[in-house]
Amino acid sequence: MKQLFSSESRKAWVAAGLTAVSAAVPLFSDGVVDGADIGLVVGAFLAGLGVTFRVPNKVAPAE
Repeated sequence: MKQLFSSESRKAWVAAGLTAVSAAVPLFSDGVVDGADIGLVVGAFLAGLGVTFRVPNKVAPAE
């Protein structure tokens, strides 16, 4: 079982951050930040974290 803050789940945190930034850039470019914008960015972060966290890491084949 993966731990949420282990090096094994680092890819999930990176994906969550990139997803949140990708959602935030077009939303905040107009200079107006409201509750819907913040909710969408938080939702994108949680979706990126959850989806990527559930995907198992590939194990390198033994040579």
